[in-house]
Amino acid sequence: MKALRRYPIYFATLLLMAAAASGQVASDSTVPIIKNLPKPDYPARAKAAGIGGDVFVVMLIDKMGKAKVVDSYGPMAPCTDLNDPLAASVRAAGVSAAMGATFTPATFMGKPVDRGIAIRFIFDPLEGKDRPDDLGTVQSVSKENWPVAVRIPKAKYPREVGMTIGSIRNPGTTVGPIRIKLLIDENGRVVQAGAISGVRRVQREAAIDAICRSVFRPATRDGKPIKFEFIFEDNFFVDYPQK
Repeated sequence: MKALRRYPIYFATLLLMAAAASGQVASDSTVPIIKNLPKPDYPARAKAAGIGGDVFVVMLIDKMGKAKVVDSYGPMAPCTDLNDPLAASVRAAGVSAAMGATFTPATFMGKPVDRGIAIRFIFDPLEGKDRPDDLGTVQSVSKENWPVAVRIPKAKYPREVGMTIGSIRNPGTTVGPIRIKLLIDENGRVVQAGAISGVRRVQREAAIDAICRSVFRPATRDGKPIKFEFIFEDNFFVDYPQK
């Protein structure tokens, strides 16, 4: 488990999508520079419904500094409907802001190159408000009172996905770690979840499905169960029956 930290509304982290095969030192290479990044427009209905969290937009920046969206994921969605349209509207807001950004391309050995970048937006439905008394976080609750996993089902991956993830592997081997931001209620049920890492969409979706079917011992404050929001990190395994 990782501590949940406060972040600014957005920042960027670089993906290792263009590793140098020549073994040149890092000083020979630069990364894409964001010249301008618009602030995303948080959909009012989603914010009012408490739908928010991290949205990641993965982009490829070409040699001319032109950007193309290649993937997007997040925010936390209700486990009752992981395709919730309000969550989708928040993700779309992140994509729209990222598409309005301008970039200086990365370079290698002094020449512009194509390189990937992931832009992370934070949508906080409680921004500017006091946190409810019945909602705990890792900052507000001592570690011994955090939720404890009682049962986490194995993530279910299609057979073909198990064959090539990074390097060749056989179904049944580990895929993780994948980090998921989740909200657990007073009964230990996961009510919202959203991936904040995971290279491939099918990995993230399978991990979220597994965590939504998980059971936790709920967090407590003063001996009483409370809702709890935190980041859970785990290795998720293939659970696909052999024919």
